[in-house]
Amino acid sequence: MHQTKSAIVSGALDYYDNHTGQLIKTEPISAEALFNHLSSQAFGNIEALKPETKKQIGQAPLPFPPDGELILQAGDLLKDICKNIIYNNKELLLH
Repeated sequence: MHQTKSAIVSGALDYYDNHTGQLIKTEPISAEALFNHLSSQAFGNIEALKPETKKQIGQAPLPFPPDGELILQAGDLLKDICKNIIYNNKELLLH
C-alpha cells in the first residue's frame, strides 16, 4: 500500500521602495510538505521478491498526519526559502 499526502503553501515575496511605495520586484515562493509511506503484505514465495520489496513486508499502514501539521511543515520550509531569496536579493534592501 502506498500512502501519500501533501500540503503546498505558496505566494509571492514583494519588494517595495519605502520612499515611493513602488513595487520593485516580485519573487514567487512555494513549499511542499510530503507524507509518504509504503507498506506491504506478501503471499507465496517471499524469496522470489527483490531485497527492497522484502524490506516493506510487515510494515503496517500509518495514520495520516493532520492537515495542520503538514501545513506547518510547509510553512517552515517556506521560511527558509524566503530567507534565501532575501539574502540573494540583499542589494534591493540597500536602497
